[in-house]
Amino acid sequence: MFDISSMSTDTPFVLVGVATYRRNRMLDQCLASLAAQRPRPGWQGGVLVVDNDGGARDVVGSWTDRFALPLRYDLEAERGISQVRNRVIAHALDIDADYIAFIDDDETASGDWLYHLTEAIQATGAHAVTGPVQSQLQDCPQSWRLDKPVPSLDESQPLPILYTNNVIFSTVLVKEWGLRFDPNYALTGGEDLDFFLHARCLGALFRASNRALVHETVPCDRQTLAWQLRRVFRTSACQAEIESKYLGHKVLLRYLGKGSYRLAGGLLRLPLLPFTRLGGTRKWRRAAFKVLSAIASGLGMLAGLVNFNIEMYR
Repeated sequence: MFDISSMSTDTPFVLVGVATYRRNRMLDQCLASLAAQRPRPGWQGGVLVVDNDGGARDVVGSWTDRFALPLRYDLEAERGISQVRNRVIAHALDIDADYIAFIDDDETASGDWLYHLTEAIQATGAHAVTGPVQSQLQDCPQSWRLDKPVPSLDESQPLPILYTNNVIFSTVLVKEWGLRFDPNYALTGGEDLDFFLHARCLGALFRASNRALVHETVPCDRQTLAWQLRRVFRTSACQAEIESKYLGHKVLLRYLGKGSYRLAGGLLRLPLLPFTRLGGTRKWRRAAFKVLSAIASGLGMLAGLVNFNIEMYR
C-alpha cells in the first residue's frame, strides 16, 4: 500500500483518511483540494481513500500522479462508516503512522489545511485537533436548511468533543488505548462521537485550530424538511445514548427531562403554527422548522435512552 522502506522513522507521519460511498463527483472535488496539501516541515504523510462501494477506484486513480503526497485506494466490502474508518486505522497501524487525519468526501480543504492541523497538534501537544467546517449550500428554492454562523474559537482553545469531518488525532488513541469506531453506529452515524467521548473519558485533550478550515457541500436532497428532521432525530438519539453510556445516570436523567421538555414544548406550539403565516412564508417556514425540530429532537433523545435510532446511511 504505502512504501514503508522509503519512510523515515525519525519524523512524524500523518495518514489522511477519506471515507467515500457513491459520491464520486464530490470525491473528485475533495481530492482536488488535497492534491497540493503537505504537512508541516519535518513531517511525512500519505492520503488513503477507503471506498465502501467499489465505484470510486477510477476517480482516485485519475489523481494518483498529481498528488504531492502518496495517494492510495482501498475497498471496505462491509457496509458501514465505522468499518471504513477502522480500515484507515488498520492501515495507519500497518505503517506505524503517528497521526491520523480525517476529512469527509463531501468536503474541500482550504489551501494549507493539513499544514495547520499538523502544526496545531504538534504545538499544543493535544491528543486531537479539529478545525471549523463551513457549509456551502447548493442553490435549492425549497431549502429547509437553517444555517448558523460557524462559531469563532480561540486558536488552541480546549474543546469538550470533536468529530471526524475535520480532525487530526494521535495514534496513541488506537495503538495504546485500543480505541476503534463502534460498528453499532455503522449505519446510524455517531461513531465519531462515541470514539472521541470514550477518548475524553480516558484522559484525551482536544484543541481547536481556526486556520484548518474545510468547506462542506450540502446538496438539495439534504436540505429537504424530511431529511433535516431525520437528522435532528438521529443526532439527538446518538447524543443521549452515547453520553449516557459514558457519563452515567445523571446524564440519562438530564436527557429524560430535556427530551420530554422539548417534545411537550413542540407539541404545545404546533397548533399555533397557522398564525405565523400572517408574517409571510419565510417567517412561517422558520417557525415550522423550529417547532418540528423540537419535536424530532425530543423524540430522538427519548429514543436514544432505550438505544433506538434510525439508519440514515443505509
